[in-house]
Amino acid sequence: MMPSYPVLSIPTLAFKSPIRMVYLAVSRKTNQALAIKVLKKDAVKQRKEVDNVMSERNVLVKSLNHPFLCKLHFSFQSTTKLYFVLDYINGGELFYHIQRERVFTETRTRFYAAQIASALGYLHSENIIYR
Repeated sequence: MMPSYPVLSIPTLAFKSPIRMVYLAVSRKTNQALAIKVLKKDAVKQRKEVDNVMSERNVLVKSLNHPFLCKLHFSFQSTTKLYFVLDYINGGELFYHIQRERVFTETRTRFYAAQIASALGYLHSENIIYR
């Protein structure tokens, strides 16, 4: 069950996996579509992903401004879950498309490679290292 947050519409489930769920919500203040990434604390601990999740949050909390990076609007937690409220990016994650399609055309591969290189270059210019 998703907790109620006064600035968001009632979220609808967009994606579910064993470790996380992603909900689509709308900001009542700006009418902007937002993604709410929900991580189960127990699953994060079992997979030894605590450091990775905290690193992700610490990077997202910075005032980064790049078209290929999601903005973290705010985060919160319950006793069992972590919540990240992010920009909603229509089309989902690249990993989903790779799993579904297995092979991309050369043109599409170049397109994604350019976006990734641009985002990584920006992160490096902000003294953030991604490995």
